[in-house]
Amino acid sequence: MNRFNPNFYLDAKDDAEMIQSAVDAASECGEKVVIPRRNERTGEDIWMLPRAIKLYTGTTVCLDNCHLRQTDDSFDNIFKNS
Repeated sequence: MNRFNPNFYLDAKDDAEMIQSAVDAASECGEKVVIPRRNERTGEDIWMLPRAIKLYTGTTVCLDNCHLRQTDDSFDNIFKNS
């Protein structure tokens, strides 16, 4: 597993932080982020997002059969630009 996969960041406090960490790492070198179906932190096939993921110019995010869902108390987008 590489640092452009959110599952690399199992010590993150939530799913949004896992994905954001992968996006931040990928933006430094122009790599793409692949969000897999399985969330290894929770053991579920769903990614719960309490806030939007900030994307940078040129960011590529591949959704590999994954399920992204906003948390009930979230009033934000799933992705937003920087």
